[in-house]
Amino acid sequence: LESGHRVELGPVSELDPRYLTACEAQAERVVFARLDLDGLGRTVPAVQRVGDLERLPALERDIAVVVAETQPAGAVEAVMRAAGGPLLASVLLFDRYEGAPLGPGEMSLAYRLRFEPGTRTLDEDGIERAVASVVDALRERLGARLRG
Repeated sequence: LESGHRVELGPVSELDPRYLTACEAQAERVVFARLDLDGLGRTVPAVQRVGDLERLPALERDIAVVVAETQPAGAVEAVMRAAGGPLLASVLLFDRYEGAPLGPGEMSLAYRLRFEPGTRTLDEDGIERAVASVVDALRERLGARLRG
């Protein structure tokens, strides 16, 4: 096994399938590695540049919306970004669900909305207004509804 920097980290092996059968293992294949952690440490630069620290804390809100199962998640995200305003820094899809209690042809998409304050502290009222704007836009443009 080699890192991207051509440092050998150790051997990788696969167990013989006959051994797995004899042990009645549930896996079709088992692979294992013995890693040289010191070698792994040499692949990381001693100094790494990170972004500036945020001066004001960000706030996150999770929402789940029900849309037609044919609705592309990218279109849902695009509506959210357009409606979220300048404070909406990121939109992350973290769950997709189909089945009861949703109706036939429906799916639920759950998103994490991250709001970053910029130059002023975020308040709950401002965030709630931004989330309401996102939900209203989804309802009007895509026929979505909040799951819950």
